[in-house]
Amino acid sequence: MSAKSRMKLHAFVAPGPDKGKQLFPHLHEDKCYVVSPTKFAKDYIRIHASGDVMPSLEKGLGLRMSNLADLDLKAPRLTRLIQCAPTARNTSGGRF
Repeated sequence: MSAKSRMKLHAFVAPGPDKGKQLFPHLHEDKCYVVSPTKFAKDYIRIHASGDVMPSLEKGLGLRMSNLADLDLKAPRLTRLIQCAPTARNTSGGRF
């Protein structure tokens, strides 16, 4: 099972020529997800378990996301929670 299907989280590119294309949590070579308060590598926080990503996003950190199936979106970019959309519904039928 791929990392993106385990996390069930995606975002859409808002500005530019790739507007509307999907992004997924980027699993780095060290098998970690990266959250960060800024785009700078010195601020990266590496997360090993996908279950620890959402609590970090809820605290205001951004998540590095990409779309490896799209040549224009292979490079990960920092995306904030307000820009993210879960791909599954919770049991109450609302978005979580």
